[in-house]
Amino acid sequence: MVTPKSRKDFERSLNLLLERINNGTISFVQSTRIEHSFLNARRLPNKRMNFHTVDEMLRLNANTVTTMPMMIQKEEEDKNDKRT
Repeated sequence: MVTPKSRKDFERSLNLLLERINNGTISFVQSTRIEHSFLNARRLPNKRMNFHTVDEMLRLNANTVTTMPMMIQKEEEDKNDKRT
């Protein structure tokens, strides 16, 4: 899994996760722990994420959502290389 190198990368991951949830592209099994993680996350007045309120569950999900498309693309490229 690719971990964010900067605040900007991490905020991008969180925003991608929230965007995909809002679009219905990704969904989670109903769980009180996941709901608790999302409800506790807060934004600062300048619309940036307050990292003190982001727990491990939310961080892992954000990193996974960001990493998965890259992993799928790499697998497809490997398959195409083997065919040629």
